[in-house]
Amino acid sequence: LTDFTAMGSTDGDFDETAANATYYDSTNDIIYENFIFHLSFADSVNVNTMLNNSLLMELQDSDSQTIVSVLGIQRDVIRYTVYNDEDALLHTVGTISPETLYLGNILNINASTKFEQTCYFTLKNDFC
Repeated sequence: LTDFTAMGSTDGDFDETAANATYYDSTNDIIYENFIFHLSFADSVNVNTMLNNSLLMELQDSDSQTIVSVLGIQRDVIRYTVYNDEDALLHTVGTISPETLYLGNILNINASTKFEQTCYFTLKNDFC
């Protein structure tokens, strides 16, 4: 996972050694850790509008054998759509408390989001 950018950073690599030390539960010999994946198609070329896609993410060993299916049974219900040449405005402001969360703690999230996009509706096709 050291090839991933650390959450909250734009250029810092993920420090797996530090994360293991932070999230390791020696009583149960298990690591509690969460990952959020952001996919950007901004630098892609020739991307067409892609509707109602699913994404499969897996952690694999050096023999390409699946160790963990990241989305598990939710992979069929988590969908994404990419719109080509469609303008949208998304502005989100939020805070969390506490900044560090551990299993069993309570997390408070305050967020406000504004999303604006032009939608087109026809008899044959509805899309934003």
